[in-house]
Amino acid sequence: MLIYKQQEKPFVFIAVPRTGTTSIHDFLLKVREFGNPKAEKFLSKNYHASMTEIYEKYPHYFNLNRKYYKFAFHRNPWDRMVSAWHEFTENTIHHPWSKALLDYENFETFVTEFKNSEWQTHKNFRPTVWYTHDSEGTQQADFIGQYKNFAHDFAIVCKEIGVSFEQFKNQTIRRQSSTANTNKKLHYKNDKMIQAVADAFEQDIKLFGDKFDE
Repeated sequence: MLIYKQQEKPFVFIAVPRTGTTSIHDFLLKVREFGNPKAEKFLSKNYHASMTEIYEKYPHYFNLNRKYYKFAFHRNPWDRMVSAWHEFTENTIHHPWSKALLDYENFETFVTEFKNSEWQTHKNFRPTVWYTHDSEGTQQADFIGQYKNFAHDFAIVCKEIGVSFEQFKNQTIRRQSSTANTNKKLHYKNDKMIQAVADAFEQDIKLFGDKFDE
C-alpha cells in the first residue's frame, strides 16, 4: 500500500500480492515524495493492506476533502497460486512466516487442501475482492488493472496519477507480463486441483471472468 497525500493527484495503491506490486511500489517511491522517515515506516509496515483496513486505520487521510485515485491489480487465481507457491517456498526471505508451506508434500497437496487451511485467510493468499471491495461487496477501488495486461493498464494508472510510464519501463527490472502463465498448466495435474482453486477464489472468478485456460 502507498498513500500519496499531497494536493496534486493524491492516490492510494492497494497492493494485492503477486500482481506486480514490488515493481509498482519501488517505482512510485522513486518518482513521488512521501514525506519524512516516519511516513516511510508507515508505508512499509502496512504493505498488503486492504482498502477497508486503510479506511479504518487511517481515516484522517480521507478527511481532507481530497479525491484519492485508488487502484490495484488483479491476477488470474490459478496463475497467482503457482506464483505464490514458488515465491513463498523458494525465496527464503519469506520463510519467517511461510516456512510452514514446506510441510506440504507438493503444490498439489497445498492446492487441494487450501480452502480448509489457515492459508486461505492469510493476507498473501486473500482474493483480490478482499482488498478492493468492502464487506457488502461494493468496489472501493477506482481502477483494477489486469496483470495479464500489465503494461497497458499500468500506463492508464500512470496517466491518472501524473507520472511517466516510459520512465517506469526504463527503470523497472522485473518483467510483468502474461508470459508467466506459460507453464501454469503443468502445475495442475488434474481437475480436482483446478476446481479447488475455483472454489477458493469464486468471487474473483465471477467478478473478473477468469478462466483456467487463459
